[in-house]
Amino acid sequence: MLFLFAAGCAGKKRERPLITLTEKAPSRVCTVAVLPFQNQTKYPAAGLMLYRVFMAELANYTDFHAVEEGEIRRILLRGKVYPGQAISPEIRGMVAKATGVDALLSGEIQEAMEEKDRVRLAFTLRVREAKTGRLLWTTYYARNGEGYRKVMHFGEIDTLTRLASQMVIDVLKNWHERGLGGCQ
Repeated sequence: MLFLFAAGCAGKKRERPLITLTEKAPSRVCTVAVLPFQNQTKYPAAGLMLYRVFMAELANYTDFHAVEEGEIRRILLRGKVYPGQAISPEIRGMVAKATGVDALLSGEIQEAMEEKDRVRLAFTLRVREAKTGRLLWTTYYARNGEGYRKVMHFGEIDTLTRLASQMVIDVLKNWHERGLGGCQ
């Protein structure tokens, strides 16, 4: 019996987001404008779901201050960018100028799957310097709900929204550990 319990607790080390920094990542990125995430999957509204989850979790961290979603949407509508459309460098410049942020954050969902009690999500986040558009860092993260299992089925995540929330928390903690936020 003790062996089964120990086997349930043993397993591979918890996966971490893959973060790639450019050569000269800035020491201070405080204010960010989070642009709508692009959905490259067949899962309806995966981009919007991850975007909203990201904004909600970002509000809990003091490392970054995010511009409100409504302000970004108004700027995008002025630039005639509608939900689901890709955002051009010109529009990114317009957002940067109108908001005065340090960086622009965009995201892309590569995989979103929710079948019965199995879920999987993969996304890439890109943070660009607002003034120049230069890429500062990227984060790629892919997980499935089973990867959070602690003992037997305890802790396993079985909804896409909950998986997205936990993954975003992981990413923000990792950014914090690396000192990528500058509002402290």
